[in-house]
This record gives sequence, structure tokens and C-alpha cells, in this order.
Amino acid sequence: IIIALQNGRIVDRSWLYTAITRAESEIHIVGSSDDMKSITEAPSHSHKRNSYLKELLS
Repeated sequence: IIIALQNGRIVDRSWLYTAITRAESEIHIVGSSDDMKSITEAPSHSHKRNSYLKELLS
């Protein structure tokens, strides 16, 4: 798995945790240490995401 770190709404601490824990053999994280620090220290945005799953299932 290759993860490209960037600040934004999609990449947050819960997304990063999921990506890392799903890796089966190896993982490569590409990005600056400042981006890694800000992503891991900021609160998760998962409650703000709109997946439209409810609309797709109805």
C-alpha cells in the first residue's frame, strides 16, 4: 500500500489508521513529517463525510 499524505478533508487520522491497519505485507507513506504530524494531531473529520449511502440504499 502506498499512502500519499496531504492535508484535506479526506485524509485524516481515522482514514490513515484504517489504511495502515489494512496493509497485509508492507506500507509506504509518502509526505512530509509536518503533514503526518498535522494529520495525526487533528480531530477526525469522519462525522462530516457525505457518502450518500442512505440515498443509494433507498
